Amino acid sequence: MKKIIALSLIAALSALAGAASATTITFDSLEQAGKGLQGMPSYTENGYTLTGGSFASAQQNLTGWYFGSASLFNNIGDGVTTLAKNDGTSFDFDSIDLAPLATAFGSGATVSFVGLVHGGGTVNASYTMNSGYAFHTFALTGFDNLDSVSWTESSPYHQFDNIVLKSSAEVPEPGSLALLGLGVLGLGAVRRRKQGAAA
Repeated sequence: MKKIIALSLIAALSALAGAASATTITFDSLEQAGKGLQGMPSYTENGYTLTGGSFASAQQNLTGWYFGSASLFNNIGDGVTTLAKNDGTSFDFDSIDLAPLATAFGSGATVSFVGLVHGGGTVNASYTMNSGYAFHTFALTGFDNLDSVSWTESSPYHQFDNIVLKSSAEVPEPGSLALLGLGVLGLGAVRRRKQGAAA
């Protein structure tokens, strides 16, 4: 009985911890030396998909475009990029690395994000890149429990990398809560039984 209770508690805690584990979309699979721009209609990595444009990835031999890591950009002016989880569940959008698209396009791009909150409503944030031709990390506060997040590729244009996401853990699954409750009740019963035996 004690083993069953202990295992139930461990399973529930593992489920709750797993629900909040972070995932980073790095675009590392696109990294190729000696390649120019790679075009694609969408991009999928780690259970998430980017859609809404003709995406391209700057590669190592593209001087003035490549800032040390394979990245992605929407190759349509004013194209809207949308990110969503493949299984349709909600997620938290924690941060993203942004850089100017290329030295030829200038710097100072402002990128505005719109998150669609699960159950209704939106969250918004904008970031301006004004510190040269390199990637900088921008944290998105309050972009939690989202069905999707979108942003627009507008002049002077930008590229993005290292998107950090988490499965939403605002409301644990009922099964996880039940297991956790069973484990806590069971441990309480064992403790009372030990105290009664000691008396």
